Amino acid sequence: DDTFGHLLVGTVKDAGIETRGIVIDPAVFTTLAFVTFDDSGDRSFSFARKPGADTRLSWEEVDKSLIDEAKVFHFGTLSLTDDPVRTTTQRCVAYAKEQGKLITCDPNLRKPLWRSEEEAKEQILWSLQQADVVKISDDEVDFLWSCTPEEGADKLLDFLLNGSDFFTAPASTRYHGAHEGGLVEHSLNVYDCLVDMVGRLKERYGIEYTDESIAIAGLLHDICKVNFYKTSYRNVKDETGRWQSVPYYTIEDTLPYGHGEKSAYIVSAYIRLTRDEAFAIRYHMGFSGTEDPGNVGRALEMFPLAYATCCADMEAAFLLEGKLAGENK
Repeated sequence: DDTFGHLLVGTVKDAGIETRGIVIDPAVFTTLAFVTFDDSGDRSFSFARKPGADTRLSWEEVDKSLIDEAKVFHFGTLSLTDDPVRTTTQRCVAYAKEQGKLITCDPNLRKPLWRSEEEAKEQILWSLQQADVVKISDDEVDFLWSCTPEEGADKLLDFLLNGSDFFTAPASTRYHGAHEGGLVEHSLNVYDCLVDMVGRLKERYGIEYTDESIAIAGLLHDICKVNFYKTSYRNVKDETGRWQSVPYYTIEDTLPYGHGEKSAYIVSAYIRLTRDEAFAIRYHMGFSGTEDPGNVGRALEMFPLAYATCCADMEAAFLLEGKLAGENK
């Protein structure tokens, strides 16, 4: 209940934003944030918050009808620095999940607000585990998982082995690789085709890429398909006319983040991609995706590894694994 707090409430109202969830507390001041810029334009933050009103919100003060009426529940980690608002946030997330809401999160790391970096990591990692969609910066990724490229690769392999179905999932529901292990089979095929394509780029145009970049683009371009398919069953008559229960694959997308961009997003959580690698993974679908054709064309022209990955993906899908596979054996 202070001048700055009332100014903020008035500004929000003037913008036409709902304010009925705001609580006025006469016992504490509204938190102040000060942002400064150095000569290179980088920001730094300092806060007047000992405590701030935002840290004092209790579960009993939350208007649950706001969550009931919402389609999306969004939270950040600034409300996880102190109790009682930390417990309140956790209970709100649980309540929103029970109501079937989409959960989104912005880690929004501000180190001066935390008692220790260890506590910040613990709470931010908890928040990421709760969310369906996360807005996260490179700095926050580095803070949480900063490691050598070798350590990042080891963590990625551990995820593929123990946190995903990469080695058992299909590559599609009914096209190429629509069988157990189809995804890893397709990834290896694309890698083999990409090795050949990059060899041609080097021979004819003098364009070279490292073995590491070729492996990353070829083997991980479709990592978006991990934990993406599920097995269902339907009744089909066999050759004798008897009904049999047979498995088939359906889609259950728990991370609706697109296709190529989703693969790049997942890989970037473990290793820092070069621009060539990121564009190769992002645009490996070429013109068969839903992206603007102009953007696709510019990407394939600017980044030959993207063009080569696109060609390798089509060769693997259509010639090695598709309808023409049998004719070409």
